[in-house]
Amino acid sequence: MGFAFNPFTGQFDYYKPIADPLAVGDGGTGTTTVFTAGSVIFAGASGVYSQDNANFFWDDTNNRLGIGTNAPTSPGGFSPIIHLSGSFPAFEMSGQGGNFTFGFNNDAGVKQYVIYDSNAAKYRMIVYG
Repeated sequence: MGFAFNPFTGQFDYYKPIADPLAVGDGGTGTTTVFTAGSVIFAGASGVYSQDNANFFWDDTNNRLGIGTNAPTSPGGFSPIIHLSGSFPAFEMSGQGGNFTFGFNNDAGVKQYVIYDSNAAKYRMIVYG
């Protein structure tokens, strides 16, 4: 903190020096890191902006999210879709081997857990309970 001469007003003005790096609480990132293209930024320790490209990465060229990789090889890499309402609450996942739906169904009062392969258009597993 100090004073500096302001030539526009002809007065000495009070100023607060800007920290390097600028703290998160002051509107900064809290780090001097230059983020990599594709980084998914998250709040790390003490709220400092962080990246973990080896485990969480966005491939903007191919529109793919990598979880556990920085080189996703399938559309969405790992692209969960969760349906929490309707007649078939489900978790869908796309991968290199195909598109699978893991879900819970209530077919005529019989509760089921299913794995459905949309590429083959058939159920791979049904558990009745």
